[in-house]
Order: sequence, then structure tokens, then C-alpha cells
Amino acid sequence: MAIREFEPEGAVKPSSIEVDSYERDLFAYRQVEIPSNLQANFVYDSNSNCIYAGYAARGLSEDETGWLIQKMTWDSRGNCTSRRIAIETTWTDYLTADYA
Repeated sequence: MAIREFEPEGAVKPSSIEVDSYERDLFAYRQVEIPSNLQANFVYDSNSNCIYAGYAARGLSEDETGWLIQKMTWDSRGNCTSRRIAIETTWTDYLTADYA
């Protein structure tokens, strides 16, 4: 079986992080975890489900751009049904951030 080379999609050359995270033997990308040295903020609903989780470099204020915020939705049985992410936003704007 021939090993396929990394073939980026689109016209933009992939970053070194994208190239390094590609596992040629598995034809897959590695997932990257959020570093543990970040500060984090959380918002919970009335059922104690986390609906917003925000991460930023330690020392970044809540009104400075640079937060990664996750927005989760939950079904009536307490199962997380979706997770959308907003990047380069402020924690104070978590309600109005652009989640993709």
C-alpha cells in the first residue's frame, strides 16, 4: 500500500501546525487540547449544564480580545448536542459573539 503525501485543500499553503498535526500513517489529523495554563470562565444553565466555556491566556482581562469561547447546547436528557466556537473575542461579549 502506498503512503499518500499530505495534500492540503484550497489555494492557501497549510501552516506548520497543520502539517505537523497530520498523521500520514493514519490519514487523519490529531486533535489538540486546550493548554492547562489558561484561565477559564464558565456559565451554567438552571440544570447545571455548562453553556459557555471561555479560555484565554493568564492575565488577559475579560474585556480584551483573545478569548476562545465554546457555546454548548443540551437536550432535555442532559446530553450535549452541539458545541460551537468563537475565537478572538472578549469574554464580556460571550452572549453576542459570532459562533461557528
